[in-house]
Amino acid sequence: MDKIQILVLTSGTIIIIFFSVYSYSGPTVISQKTGTTVEPVKITDSSKFSTNKPNKSLNVGITPSTINSKNKVIQNKYENKDMPENYYSINFPSNYVVKHGEKPGSLISDVTNATFTVNLQDIPDDSTIDLYVLTNIEPSLNASHSNYQRTYFEKFDLNNNKALELSYVFENLTKSIKSIKTFIEGQDEAAVITFTSPSKEYLNYNSTVNNVLNSFRWL
Repeated sequence: MDKIQILVLTSGTIIIIFFSVYSYSGPTVISQKTGTTVEPVKITDSSKFSTNKPNKSLNVGITPSTINSKNKVIQNKYENKDMPENYYSINFPSNYVVKHGEKPGSLISDVTNATFTVNLQDIPDDSTIDLYVLTNIEPSLNASHSNYQRTYFEKFDLNNNKALELSYVFENLTKSIKSIKTFIEGQDEAAVITFTSPSKEYLNYNSTVNNVLNSFRWL
């Protein structure tokens, strides 16, 4: 075997090894320290939000256009680029504190008596969002929450993405709590936006929840 053949063979072996390692390693995940404050990228207002289908259980008789015209709440825009193929942006009111969650791709936004969380959820290729929620998410919620009760379950379209809303109530230390989980289909994983507050105060955040959900965009 001459030098040229050896060089060609060696180069081919290196290329094969490189691509094997690259394929095995998968996309690079950027892990942010839990609890680190997230800085907004820009400021916008709620009048720019839109949705292709109003969320019936959230609006309670208030259409998105009414919300937009009467509630010019200044919002901060945040971008999360932890997970390749799952980059997204979302807006929260400017008085909300936004931090990185425990897992890559997660955010936590707190205000008095209310919390937003954003997480990424892998949906198996042989399943759908609604089937996965019914067979995995809801049984888990039922098992971990006292007096769990579903109040709403419906698929809809959110900014040209397939989405599903699961609303429910449960008890926490004798206090009634209401939560809404909105699952938004993505290229790789689904985004899960969860809002939680005491049931008695939930309606006070109605327009805020609408605005936050309608601001979500895959990047």
